Amino acid sequence: MADSKYANLSGIAYDQPDVYETSDLPEVDQLRESLEEESDAVEPLNISVPDAYSKFKGHVLSSENVDFSDRLGRHRRTGYGLCSGDWELVAAGEKETPLHKYQRLKCELKELMEEISTLKEDESKELPNFVIVSHLETMNRQLEELRLDKSLGTELITNLADPQGAQIKKMLCELDKIGGNESESDQGSQGQTLSEQGQSGEVRYQVSSRPRQTQLLQSARLADLESRVARLNNVISSSPDTLRRLCGDGDKSLTERSRWIAGKVALLEMSQLEAVDARMTSLLAKLDQLSERSSSMQDQERDNKISELYDLARTMEDMSQVLPRALDRMIALEALHTQGVGFVKSLSQLEATQQALNN
Repeated sequence: MADSKYANLSGIAYDQPDVYETSDLPEVDQLRESLEEESDAVEPLNISVPDAYSKFKGHVLSSENVDFSDRLGRHRRTGYGLCSGDWELVAAGEKETPLHKYQRLKCELKELMEEISTLKEDESKELPNFVIVSHLETMNRQLEELRLDKSLGTELITNLADPQGAQIKKMLCELDKIGGNESESDQGSQGQTLSEQGQSGEVRYQVSSRPRQTQLLQSARLADLESRVARLNNVISSSPDTLRRLCGDGDKSLTERSRWIAGKVALLEMSQLEAVDARMTSLLAKLDQLSERSSSMQDQERDNKISELYDLARTMEDMSQVLPRALDRMIALEALHTQGVGFVKSLSQLEATQQALNN
């Protein structure tokens, strides 16, 4: 309920519960005003949604050759591509069949008609545009009147679309005929001669070749292959550190490295893994035995050395009490010894001079 102190104020319902007005959506879901960039470095783009939809309508997004990286290379970086419908084009270097030409002309003419149909609606265009449109309409009618599928037949169209397949089918049919003729000749009369059989079922094929040209082509292919292998060897041997870690030696050729790697990969097959596992287990057992033996031998040697040092320390215990006194006496006698050495030297000199005087 409202507070009693607001009872006499105008515009306040003191006999009703307190209600605070709020917006319909929570504060997180409310639209916030976006600040527009006013910098010259930012270029604002005004895109119309209907125009964009009409432009990309009926197309399929292709991401085969997408590359948004900043790497440097010879080829240009491409984004997403658009394609509409299923199209089949002839590869570069292949001969275009009449059916492919017909389909290509029909497709191109349809695209041209769609482009020029926009010119009909523009009244400000000149007369030659209408002349072009009329010519295109006549060409389209002529192309439609061809109707290759009805005039030539489906079988001939398939032969034109795939001439190599047609030749193969033709050769197979001829071989079937030869087989039929041979079976009929076996079931016929025995009086038929071999010459008649040869004339009835003989098929001759003539193949013409140029041996010099084939030899040149083979030598060119071999030279190309050798150059490619040499380039591969140079490229691989340019970084010997990784190859030495992989192959053990950087002076091996490409074939030797491939054989070495193939041998290592062959060891990872399932048939070889069991033998490798057995060898590894036996090797680990032997290593454990060697480690135990070495540890026991080291412990025994250490104990022997410790016992020798203990015996030596016990023998030196009595001498350790006498050594300090002997050291003090030797220090006290050091000056006397030096004087005795000097006296001996002087006596030897005196004797030498006395002998010299007597002589």
